[in-house]
Amino acid sequence: MSQTVMVGTRVSPDTEQRIKQLAEQMGITPARLIGNAIAQYLGDDVAPSPVDRLSELEQTVSALNRRISGLSQLKKSPENRLQDTSKESRVSLDVSDSVKADCPKCQSDRTRREGRGKVRTNGTRSQRFLCRDCGNLFAIG
Repeated sequence: MSQTVMVGTRVSPDTEQRIKQLAEQMGITPARLIGNAIAQYLGDDVAPSPVDRLSELEQTVSALNRRISGLSQLKKSPENRLQDTSKESRVSLDVSDSVKADCPKCQSDRTRREGRGKVRTNGTRSQRFLCRDCGNLFAIG
């Protein structure tokens, strides 16, 4: 434990009142506030007060809330995903969402959409489908 020494000084009543108010806001004693101020002036490391730490935490929480709200805006419905600003989303599909394709191999109508094909030079894409009966992967459009 480090040894401390008592140092006294005279201050005006207004300054004393401001020190007391600031110490109360920070949740520390006036003596601790003055000791921290002197240590800071001398370039020593001063442990943050509980109020400073609370302020830091509040700033961190508000920054995280802003990031969460930004991330929640990224979660979009399928039709809004194509309106994104990325290069891939500027490509339009030439097959509507409601199109069902029959498998060219087994003629089954039990197919499901399976991603998208490559981008063509005109900026459109073909729609890929997977047959649930024979496993054939095919594209239309």
